[in-house]
Amino acid sequence: MTPGGKPLDASLLLNPPDAETAQVVNGCVVISGPTPYVTALWVVGPTVLGQTDVGGRLTVGKGWVRALYACPFAASVSLDFDWNALQTVTLAGNVGFTTANVAAGRSFLVRIVGDAAVRTFTWPADWKWVGAAAPASLAANKCGLLQLWCFGALDSDVVARWLAEP
Repeated sequence: MTPGGKPLDASLLLNPPDAETAQVVNGCVVISGPTPYVTALWVVGPTVLGQTDVGGRLTVGKGWVRALYACPFAASVSLDFDWNALQTVTLAGNVGFTTANVAAGRSFLVRIVGDAAVRTFTWPADWKWVGAAAPASLAANKCGLLQLWCFGALDSDVVARWLAEP
C-alpha cells in the first residue's frame, strides 16, 4: 500500500547497503497471488524475513515452495539448521552426521538416498530419537527420511525421527 492507502501495483525492492543490514517495512505486508483475491504472503507485525525471524503473524497462501538443498556427500556430513527446510544427501560411503547452527524453533527434513551398497550411520550421541531407535544403516538402493526438530541450542535439544523405505 502506498501512504495514501492505495495498492502498490509494482515491484518493491529493498536494497540494503550490505548483506548484514536489515531492511524494515513498518506495517502490514501483503503479496497477492495470481488474482487480487488470492494472497500469496501476508505478514503482520515485526518481521525479518532475511533471517527468518517472524515476530508477528505470518500467513502463507497457496504456491509456497520450499527450495531443496543438496548436501554434498563426505564421510562426515554437517546438517546445518540454517540451510533450507528440505535437504537431500546421496550416499557414496558410510557417513557420520553432525549438526551446525542449532537453535530453538528450527526444523527440517532430510532425504537420505542410498547407493548400491549397505551404508552405516553414526549420529550425534545426544539426539533424542522418537518412534524408534537411531538407525544403524540404510539398505542398498533404498532411501530414508530424517526429520529433525530443535528445542534449544545444544545437540541434546534435537529430536529426531527416521523413516525408511522397506
